[in-house]
Amino acid sequence: MVSSRRTLDYLQRRNRAEDRSADSSGDAPTHTIADLYASHSEKITALIYTHFGNGPPDPEDITQAAFHKLMERSDLSDIRDLGAFLWMIARNLVLKEK
Repeated sequence: MVSSRRTLDYLQRRNRAEDRSADSSGDAPTHTIADLYASHSEKITALIYTHFGNGPPDPEDITQAAFHKLMERSDLSDIRDLGAFLWMIARNLVLKEK
């Protein structure tokens, strides 16, 4: 899997592109993927570790994969609780790997 630093760098580049796009359309983004990663990644990793142990699969790898899955969505506005949604993605990824 991709290292946490590389993932964060990618997310920050994507956010800058999203911010430029929002600036040109006049709409302000409600949240950025880097903000989501910063606020949810440790909790998701801890939950995976608590529920499924130290791996395999590695909890940090699953967390990164969950964020990659989230980034595949073009619209996040229909998700009421992004933390819970990320946990669901991560849980499903672990179960798929087991």
